[in-house]
Amino acid sequence: MMNRPPPLGETKHEMKAVTLLQDGTEKIVGFASWIICVGRGGSEEEKERLGTKEGWLQGEKEKEGMKEKSETEEGYGDPKIRRDVLGGIEEKLARLTGGKDYVKLDPLIVDPGYQRRGIGAMLFEDGLKVADNAALQVVLGGSVQGVNLYKKYGCVEMDSLKTNLWDYEGGEGLGVITHAILHRPARRSV
Repeated sequence: MMNRPPPLGETKHEMKAVTLLQDGTEKIVGFASWIICVGRGGSEEEKERLGTKEGWLQGEKEKEGMKEKSETEEGYGDPKIRRDVLGGIEEKLARLTGGKDYVKLDPLIVDPGYQRRGIGAMLFEDGLKVADNAALQVVLGGSVQGVNLYKKYGCVEMDSLKTNLWDYEGGEGLGVITHAILHRPARRSV
């Protein structure tokens, strides 16, 4: 999903962590992408509606015309799990925003061989600075392994989404994956 452009009206802030290997080559060891959504819909009424279930459903109907194309795109994973899991997370995040502007983490990844070295914290702090400079709330759907990091920076776990992987082709015997849905109110940087 890193190469997919943001939806109309949104911008991205991306950061990568790079290390220099002994042979002089660079290796990307971490990456974070933040979606910045401001000026949603224009009118105050529209902004209020966008945080509701009805607003979410209307947005889904508008996307229906593009559905066939996105389901056949290569490189973005299984369309059914993308629709169910990512769509489920997006729906919960949309409700958390309350129709107000936000910054959304989408995604934060650290190479397993470089974890527990502060790289994830550095990437997360970078995006929080963007949110704080604009006085925007932060929302994210993350792995349960990252929850402690997110809570350290003021995010509160609001919900979760559990997915039975065996319900999807190729997921037999893989168990359940849980995503935490987190929110941090808007703050103003000092």
